[in-house]
Amino acid sequence: MIKSIIESFSNLFAKSETINYPYEQIAKFKNYRGLIEYSADECIFCYKCEKVCPPDAIVFKPTKEKNRLYEYNPNLCIYCGECVRNCPKEDLALWQSEKKPKII
Repeated sequence: MIKSIIESFSNLFAKSETINYPYEQIAKFKNYRGLIEYSADECIFCYKCEKVCPPDAIVFKPTKEKNRLYEYNPNLCIYCGECVRNCPKEDLALWQSEKKPKII
């Protein structure tokens, strides 16, 4: 009992273990992959990214104006990078950015 009280008081005056986010930047991991980004102008609609996506986060849907519409769900994405690796126009039509994904 006394040991837990002493530990509690020592934790009150110890330095915080959390990061003060807006003022301190979070260090990115060495293998950080980033958010998947897409350029409709460069895409040739080969569907390779849709076929290799394990959680089906990338879907092409037909539309009336255009033939296809690219839909990407970052909440389903596991950021494995298979879509980027299989894209024939890598770094032009599909790439991984350095931005952090927005949590919705």
